[in-house]
Amino acid sequence: MKPDTYYNMPKYTELFGAEVAASIASYEVSQVYAVKELVEQEGIHCDFHLTRATDVFLDAEAARDAERAFRQLQKDGAVNLRDVQYINNPASAVRVSGVKGALSAFTFTAGQLYPYKLVTSLLELAMSRGNINLQTNTPVTSISPTPDLKGYYTVTTPRGTLRAGKVIVCTNAYTSSILPQLRSRIIPVRGIACSITTTPDPATAPLLPTTYALRFNAGLMDYLIQRPSDNSIIVGGARETFVRDLSSWYDNVSDDKLISSAAERYFDGYMQRHFAGWEDSGARVDRIWTGIMGYSADAVPFVGDVPGTDKGLYVIGGFTGHGMPAILGCAKGVVEEIQMESKMLEGVEGSLWKGLRTLPAPFRITEERMQSKANVVLDEWGRTWEKAKL
Repeated sequence: MKPDTYYNMPKYTELFGAEVAASIASYEVSQVYAVKELVEQEGIHCDFHLTRATDVFLDAEAARDAERAFRQLQKDGAVNLRDVQYINNPASAVRVSGVKGALSAFTFTAGQLYPYKLVTSLLELAMSRGNINLQTNTPVTSISPTPDLKGYYTVTTPRGTLRAGKVIVCTNAYTSSILPQLRSRIIPVRGIACSITTTPDPATAPLLPTTYALRFNAGLMDYLIQRPSDNSIIVGGARETFVRDLSSWYDNVSDDKLISSAAERYFDGYMQRHFAGWEDSGARVDRIWTGIMGYSADAVPFVGDVPGTDKGLYVIGGFTGHGMPAILGCAKGVVEEIQMESKMLEGVEGSLWKGLRTLPAPFRITEERMQSKANVVLDEWGRTWEKAKL
């Protein structure tokens, strides 16, 4: 659960301006503490830990680019960098991070957790407190484009239909399968992750005190945490093994096989190769899988009521593999918006509710965003391809 406090701020500044970029950074930081408070207040056991993130740069050009961008952020002064520590001495970067060959590093406050445990706990809490009906293994295949005369949308599933005055589509990568107007705006993107265990005794594995991103050349990055329950490592990335084949990962929802068989070899000896003290750990890949993320064509999530439809149809999606420091507030914003509309219909002052106003402005769906032809995903892929000469 890693807020973007510096890395993408130059991109956001170019897209939206310095003040808006700063608002995105501060929002993501706030979400780390929002999840912390939620977990503590509700007594949710999801392996949540408040920690630091360590971004390690292993390529000289990438390290220089990061320093140049960071110094510019410092000079501009819009983004709050108080929590960001920059370590530009290679020896210090290696010592602080424990990563072999580190040239520089950034650290900042972050969280880590087990998302599935968080989601299932929230579902259980909701069902215990209200009139909630959870239907599993029941995919929605379509939603009527407009409500009927009574204001109800028809939601179709293989097990029958239902009618609802308010519908929230929060299927992320699969959004366009039921909202085709978002076909080019939220794109399914395949990624690879694996679990690395240690043998024969996991308790003897070195401890990683922070979460990590290992940044290689041309935007290629791996990311990992150590699970405190069993000292296993969850690591994702390996893009260099498949990024050259666009159709294998872009606009592709296949999760029944790995994107690239080379990924298995990529993660072999991963901890021994990159982390000091892991040479004799016996660390090995235990499981490896491909998952589907929902990437936003313009770099930020799509949140709010869908333009071109009657009120009542909402979407939350397009988190670009970076949803944990954003989703909770987005969900709250949409629900408050719905509550606000309901209260206003009943004559209650709507200004009591903040709704979508709590979110950074670029997150909100607009007609302009819907009609835009911009595609940051493909632009960045092109730059990665060119710089890495893959």
